Parts: sequence; structure tokens; C-alpha cells
Amino acid sequence: MGTYTALQEQWDRKRRELDLTQDMVAEKLGISQSSVSDYLNGKMPLGLEAAIKFAQVLEIDLRLIYEEDIPLPSWSWADRVASLSRTERDELLELILNANKGDG
Repeated sequence: MGTYTALQEQWDRKRRELDLTQDMVAEKLGISQSSVSDYLNGKMPLGLEAAIKFAQVLEIDLRLIYEEDIPLPSWSWADRVASLSRTERDELLELILNANKGDG
């Protein structure tokens, strides 16, 4: 299944559930309604940044609409986390815990 077909499928499934219109999504994404339509119809390529924003608005897992390999940073996660302050680590943990609440 292609990326655009996947996005359209998720849009069709979630828009009623979340009571969304293309205008509402456009406002949340900071783009025009015609751009939302172009993404949904496959007229505009869905890059990673746009896919992340659509996934957030539709409250779905990114992998449902973005099938490309997601580039990983060259640094290791362990090194990056180790360099965080205590406050930053606490904030990161809170973000992870809140993100996982929707998985259960």
C-alpha cells in the first residue's frame, strides 16, 4: 500500500471519529486546506515532517501513514540521554510515558 493510499485510508477512518474537516486539519498543520487535499489525494509528496504532523492530528501511529525508512541520528540515544540534565531526563520520561498511554 502506498503512502498516500495509507494517509487517505486513515483520514477516512479517523475524520468522523475525531470530527475533523480538512479546514480544521489545515489550521492545525499551519497549511492551506488545498494543501491538505493535495496530500490526501497524493498530489503532494508526504515527507516525514508532514507525516508526523498528520499522525499527531489524526492520533495515529506514524507507521500507519509513513512507510519510508525513518532516518536515525548518527549519535546513539544512550549518549544523548546521558548528556541531558536531570530536569531534561525527567521531561523526556514524562513525554515517553504520555505517548505510551495511547498504546494501551
